[in-house]
Amino acid sequence: MQKVINNRVKNSFRFNWIKNIILIFGIVAFAFVAAPYGEVSGQEGEIIASKELKLRGKQLREEIDSTYQRLFDAGALKAAENPITDVVIKYIPIGISFNDAEEILRVAGFEVNSHEPNQIWPIDSPRRFQVMASINFYKDAPNFSRFDVHVLLSPRNPNDYSVVNGVYAYIERIGL
Repeated sequence: MQKVINNRVKNSFRFNWIKNIILIFGIVAFAFVAAPYGEVSGQEGEIIASKELKLRGKQLREEIDSTYQRLFDAGALKAAENPITDVVIKYIPIGISFNDAEEILRVAGFEVNSHEPNQIWPIDSPRRFQVMASINFYKDAPNFSRFDVHVLLSPRNPNDYSVVNGVYAYIERIGL
């Protein structure tokens, strides 16, 4: 009798062990099949979007560099603002999300200011809510001066930084 009980216990243990292995393999197989339809695919989309933003940022920097060089070689850089909005708007179009625009600018080497209202401008001025991104000391210039690059991003409405509603960019000569 004892021998019959021991055999049943051994057999049931073996059977449970085999069931557990099959269950584990089933869960792993289901995870591989279901993953493309769940959150993993969303994360892959974010990675692709991030790669696209990085590419745009690098391309923006390259185009700013070539525009600066072209203007410098032609002697066309003025003492004040030299608009380059046409260059920047290719990479930061109107309607792009503010977060994406800021990421593109960071990749291009800009320091992006916070979304705090600029106290210099009057309360009713739309410029009060613009976000400035800058590359200070972009290039040295003759006679103790330098060039900085600035991009101003306008929000849709005051304190609504969901999408970019306006872009203004320029190269500025600072100094003598």
